[in-house]
Amino acid sequence: MGFFTRTFLPPKLYRALNPWQSAKYSARRHYLPRPVQKALHISAAVRNPFGYAKRRASYSLSERIRRTIWK
Repeated sequence: MGFFTRTFLPPKLYRALNPWQSAKYSARRHYLPRPVQKALHISAAVRNPFGYAKRRASYSLSERIRRTIWK
């Protein structure tokens, strides 16, 4: 389901053909099995290692700040 498919199909038909892609992020995350979630997380780290390292550094820094504030 690429750009042209989304462009030329009406939104209702596109959602009917591909409900998973058009679902809200929170719904997709909620109904995804845990092993699939982990596999997606690992594949994202492999696809973009620099971005993954940046997110992890940001997360660890915010966690450290959060721990010092809420001891």
